[in-house]
Amino acid sequence: MAENNKELKPQNVPMLALFFGLNVAVLFIVAGGQGTAFTLEQFIKTIGSMQNGAIVLVTSLAVIVLDGLVPEVLKDILVFWRWPHPLPGCRAFSTFAPKYPHLINIEAIRKRVKPWPAKNQPDKQNKRWLDLAIQQQAEPAVSQAHRNFLLTKEMTSLSALFLVLFPGMLCLTEATALRTIAIYAGGLVVQWLLIALASRNYGNNFVIIVLSRASSGR
Repeated sequence: MAENNKELKPQNVPMLALFFGLNVAVLFIVAGGQGTAFTLEQFIKTIGSMQNGAIVLVTSLAVIVLDGLVPEVLKDILVFWRWPHPLPGCRAFSTFAPKYPHLINIEAIRKRVKPWPAKNQPDKQNKRWLDLAIQQQAEPAVSQAHRNFLLTKEMTSLSALFLVLFPGMLCLTEATALRTIAIYAGGLVVQWLLIALASRNYGNNFVIIVLSRASSGR
């Protein structure tokens, strides 16, 4: 789905830019609450003085740069908490297909997937599943499931970066109480966990939808 990724990823940039902007705003609130030079009022004035196009450009560029700092394989690990073979497609035929018999007709899929990948062949399972996904990428349900997964995966990656960078930035200012920084860091951990779980569910659902469509002859 690499080719389709290039088409879907740009569609997610505005949402990722908004997510980035909201997290930066919270960072300014936390820092400003301790009387630092960075106050929410100053942040709002700065944003307000910028043209809408400039805001979108700055946040979009920031998202593109930050997103590029994290390798794809690490993004998958941050979402699925597995190593090796973190992607759900690696378990498409051994786990997901038999788990949802009311949605997936395994015998119908067996006729389309040859040779059938074994349970101990996760890479081949993912490759065979990708072949099915590519055949159905024009289906609205498949495309939407893929887009939701990509969006939340990138949000998970950004959340992890925020968790690493933002509390450290507050520590460097030496003006924010350690207790405040700890609470803020805890909030960033919760954000990462919730978005990672959402992304995992979207990823699993993406696999299930593709298998379901494939088993119905689409």
